[in-house]
Order: sequence, then C-alpha cells, then structure tokens
Amino acid sequence: MCTMSAQKTVGSVKRSLDIVEALKRLGGARISELSEYLNMTESSIHSHLTTLKDEQYIIKRGDTYDIGLRYIQMGRYAKHQNPIYKKAKKKLR
Repeated sequence: MCTMSAQKTVGSVKRSLDIVEALKRLGGARISELSEYLNMTESSIHSHLTTLKDEQYIIKRGDTYDIGLRYIQMGRYAKHQNPIYKKAKKKLR
C-alpha cells in the first residue's frame, strides 16, 4: 500500500498511516485482519497500533482497533487554518 515518492520519506510513518487508512476502510479491525489486508506481520502491526493507541489516535474495543477521537481535534485545527473557511466564516457572520 505504500507509494514511492521522489523525495525521501519515513517508512514507519507511512506504514502507520496505511494502518489508519485500513482501519477506516475496514470499519475497524483485529490485528490478524490488518496483517492480511496490509501484508504486514502481526508483530509490526501490533507495534504501530500500540504507539497510535498510546497517542490516542486509535482505540481498542476488545480485540478490535478503530479510529480514535483525536482526529476530530486535528480536523478542527485544520479547518480553522484553512483560508477558505476563515473567509466563509467572516461572510456568514
């Protein structure tokens, strides 16, 4: 799932983002499902999930992982940084 770029990238960050995208597409998943879907080892996926969970980007319910609420905070921040949103907000007032 990782795509190559002409610029230098960090592979582990790309794999974490692949995992997050897979969780979104699958509507949540167990480690074994992610391993099969992404063709990654379960131990590697577990390490990424543990880090993402510790940082509250994903949640764990039983043995299923899913997207966490931290992304809402990030989305709000991104929205308020968007110049189009800022202009539209002023006009709507």
